[in-house]
Amino acid sequence: MGRLLTAYELYVVMESNSFFAIEGLDASLIDFSLITSLLAYTNVVNYLGLASSQDMRLPNLDVSRLKFLTAFVYQRKDGRTRLGESRNIRTLADVLAAPQAREALEEGKSLRVAAQLTEAGAQVFRSLVASAKESIDLAFDSVADSSLTSEDVALVAEIVEAAGELGRAASHRLAELS
Repeated sequence: MGRLLTAYELYVVMESNSFFAIEGLDASLIDFSLITSLLAYTNVVNYLGLASSQDMRLPNLDVSRLKFLTAFVYQRKDGRTRLGESRNIRTLADVLAAPQAREALEEGKSLRVAAQLTEAGAQVFRSLVASAKESIDLAFDSVADSSLTSEDVALVAEIVEAAGELGRAASHRLAELS
């Protein structure tokens, strides 16, 4: 019940600020359930300056950050919001907790790009690289039993080139972080 009341109070702040003059945004476009969903994540609550998701008096609300989230979640450009789907709220919460990722998001980078600057982004990278390595190992094991074509050999050459580019990009990124 407390989270619902806090969400309502946030809505009241948005409404009293004329939805922060965000182009095309009015009460009819506000999906209230998204506000309550945002408050389910401690990182979002902290970002807004709230003590908890049940901090309905909003004594330390950072209105500028509420404005940013309002635009991020509700403002439509080309029919889409920057959030995209509600399932991206989890990723948004992760980004808001990582200063470098949060800054990138606030500067206009996409949620996907900002997420890559979090530890979650590093985990995705590691998982994808491990999966690619496993696929290459399986392909190697099946070479002797396959009737290959020149297209297959060309595809392997493309993979080798892509792996080299990935290696260079990873080395460059590691150097940036050092």
